[in-house]
Amino acid sequence: MIRVMIQARMGASRLPGKVLLPLMGEKKALEVLLERLNLLNNVGPDNIYICTTTNPKDNVLVDQIAEFGDYNVYRGDEDDVINRVYECCKEYKFAKNDTIIEITGDCPIICPYLIQNLLDRYDEGDFDYLSNVITRSFPDGMDIQIYSFNIFEKAVFSTTEMKFREHVGWNILNFSSFYQDKCTFKIGNVPAMFRYFHPEYRLTLDTPEDYKVLKAICEYFNKINFTLGDVLSYIERKPELLSNSNIATKLAGVSYEA
Repeated sequence: MIRVMIQARMGASRLPGKVLLPLMGEKKALEVLLERLNLLNNVGPDNIYICTTTNPKDNVLVDQIAEFGDYNVYRGDEDDVINRVYECCKEYKFAKNDTIIEITGDCPIICPYLIQNLLDRYDEGDFDYLSNVITRSFPDGMDIQIYSFNIFEKAVFSTTEMKFREHVGWNILNFSSFYQDKCTFKIGNVPAMFRYFHPEYRLTLDTPEDYKVLKAICEYFNKINFTLGDVLSYIERKPELLSNSNIATKLAGVSYEA
């Protein structure tokens, strides 16, 4: 079974409340993301899970999600993201062979066709973990990690250091329990080809400058069903749009090399 896991909260350090900022008319950033994820094959509200926190600041987020649709919501530890996601998996009784698609709330215009492409490759290649971020080649904001609940569960308790428990997918790649079993798992990375190779582009929602860029893109298309190719064509015509290109991308507290 496909399970789409979204991590979202109101307390982001660089742009608090970003997931509920209006991005396309009155549609909020998280609402745009959810509607785009619904374009995936065999994906609907019943297998999309939003992991947020027990912080009272996230009460408004939970209320808003209820207005977006009948999505699954789990509230857990604000700092230990890995445990929050794991407890969500246990609450909803994920099976070992379930496929988790990890998306973060700061990727509201992630391309559903790109996700579908990676998901098809994941299934066809019989991978345990497949992503497009081990080596970044796509624009920031197109980050996709797909893995089995089985491999995730093996990595959950591999470290107790909090700086390493903020990033779920990276934990699979970087800790001892994974390396000990590396020969038994099939890991892959999908690089961007040709015109999609733009690791310098920021299509993520992390700062006020990012917000201006994404809002301009969403208002230009004014529809949910647009692709990464559409966005890149728009940028080619309006290169000045990327006023956020000098902003440093926040990296995980672990090495990106597996």
